Amino acid sequence: FPVTIPGHDIAAVRLIEENEAIVDWILDNGACVDYVSDICAGHMRFHILGEMRQSKRERQIEEWKDLGVWDRLQMFGAADNMIEEFDLNNLEKSWKWKRS
Repeated sequence: FPVTIPGHDIAAVRLIEENEAIVDWILDNGACVDYVSDICAGHMRFHILGEMRQSKRERQIEEWKDLGVWDRLQMFGAADNMIEEFDLNNLEKSWKWKRS
């Protein structure tokens, strides 16, 4: 069976963009709507960083750094792995990819 539903990352972004109540909830909880959308959009790509060529992986990481979401995406990526126990002090343990 599939480990995820294809397209759910983009569906989450659309849901945020099209629903004022969700935008309000994000803002009411002190978050940035753009950051939340960018993390939703990139979290599946984060999980496959280990499958990318090093140059492509580095470009993608730089793009996320430029957007200001890299640090948060690392935390979300670790928390999103339901196989490994989430450990805020050891995020890489829970990533679905390992640094080379």
